[in-house]
Amino acid sequence: MKNLLLLIMATVTMVSCQSLNSTHPIKTQVDSVSYLMGASDGDRLITSFEKEKLDTLLNLDLYFKGLSDASTEAELKYDPETESSKVEAFFQEYQVSKMAESTDTTGLLSGFTPDVARVDSISYIMGASDGQGMIKGFADAGLDTTIVFELYLEGLFATGKGEESRIPVEENMQMIKDFFQKLQESRKIAEESKINEQFAQVKTAGEEFLAQNKGVDGIVETASGLQYEVMVEGKGPKPTINNTVKVHYHGTLIDGTVFDSSVDRGEPTSFPVGRVIAGWTEALQLMPVGSKWKLYIPQDIAYGANPRAGGPIEPFAALIFEVELLSIEK
Repeated sequence: MKNLLLLIMATVTMVSCQSLNSTHPIKTQVDSVSYLMGASDGDRLITSFEKEKLDTLLNLDLYFKGLSDASTEAELKYDPETESSKVEAFFQEYQVSKMAESTDTTGLLSGFTPDVARVDSISYIMGASDGQGMIKGFADAGLDTTIVFELYLEGLFATGKGEESRIPVEENMQMIKDFFQKLQESRKIAEESKINEQFAQVKTAGEEFLAQNKGVDGIVETASGLQYEVMVEGKGPKPTINNTVKVHYHGTLIDGTVFDSSVDRGEPTSFPVGRVIAGWTEALQLMPVGSKWKLYIPQDIAYGANPRAGGPIEPFAALIFEVELLSIEK
């Protein structure tokens, strides 16, 4: 949720001015949250402008006009992309002037005084650029189909232009947090449901394999569902969850596909016992140093629904490892 809220706050200067004087009905929680988000962002907008003294440098009416045109996809007076160099040059001159003014001991410098036409065009271009960015930001966050955009804009322009918010902002910030928490939870459930459906066959194949494998001579199954076969029984101490161990391993899918192998690389690896998949953590604490076991790990104590993106392990895949415990390092 935090990341989602930060993305919204990042669009604080990406505003639109659609129907500035209109009032849209606020009937539902989504309506209220939409308006409150805008009002909160409008507060931040004007605060940031005042902090940087942009409220007196720019023509705010034209800034908002640019935002309005861009966010409502109206025809733009200037194209922000082709005019971006003008904005950059404007602010470079502004910063140089501020630095010179701060070190002036004569009192003769008059500060940054661009002509009115230039200020007007820069104000509009900045607003149009921010408006385009706002639209993209909402779409990227999946909020373009969640939030009532008209109410967001209405709230933002109310506070951004110094008007009173229809809903008190500070007293209702928890409403926004609760809304996004529920939104994130519902998205998570939807994504999990999608993954469950997409990789149901992988999960079933793993379960069937393990059910058959548990009946093989020499296979031991623990309460967690972990299965192991002792290939070599060591005589050294057993590591604890707080130890770091050195191992050689060879990992495959149940069809024999190799996905990772220190053996193939010709170099053992070390890692903390408590910072690997649960199936490994359990097995390592059962193994005396010098042992070599073959592990059959159910998906729920392997990577479950969340293997490394783009890797060879699919969600809900059962895994097989040959693991040789070489030493306890600390």
